[in-house]
Amino acid sequence: MPKLLKGKVALVTGAGRGLGWGIARALGQAGAKVCVSDITDDELARSASDLRSDGTEVMSAHLDVSDLAEFQSVVDRVVAQWGRLDIVVQNAVYMPIILFEEMSSEIWWRQLRVSLGGLFNAVRSSWNVMKAQGGGHIMGVASGSSFRGFKREVAYCTGKHGQEGMFKALALEAAP
Repeated sequence: MPKLLKGKVALVTGAGRGLGWGIARALGQAGAKVCVSDITDDELARSASDLRSDGTEVMSAHLDVSDLAEFQSVVDRVVAQWGRLDIVVQNAVYMPIILFEEMSSEIWWRQLRVSLGGLFNAVRSSWNVMKAQGGGHIMGVASGSSFRGFKREVAYCTGKHGQEGMFKALALEAAP
């Protein structure tokens, strides 16, 4: 496989398993140095081990994406270790499958703090780094919920729809 991302540095949230793990692994196999982050430490350790087995230069970081200071700290660690940050993938999600009428305000706001707050924190933490180095890529992971509604996913759909709107507006601001 060609190393198209050789010399690039990526940070992937929610990388302990599933889609985040796969994204992190693909970035590493393409040659990027990868910081895997997750809120679940045992899954995070397994993910980092998998990437190291592939030959990826990897850093792991416990990260609650809803905490701006924690997100900034992880970005600062990445830049201190590797001197740059080219790719941020905000993949972390909190998604209890629950009817709206059964949803507490705590569950509602936790979902939005992870989906929309996590994306805001990803952008806020990496924006100046990428601007100073002349560019970079910040990605959120959307889904069919970005434009369709689903039962038992009201907060999830709200967050995904909000991510779509945020990126459309950010793309216009970031273009120059």
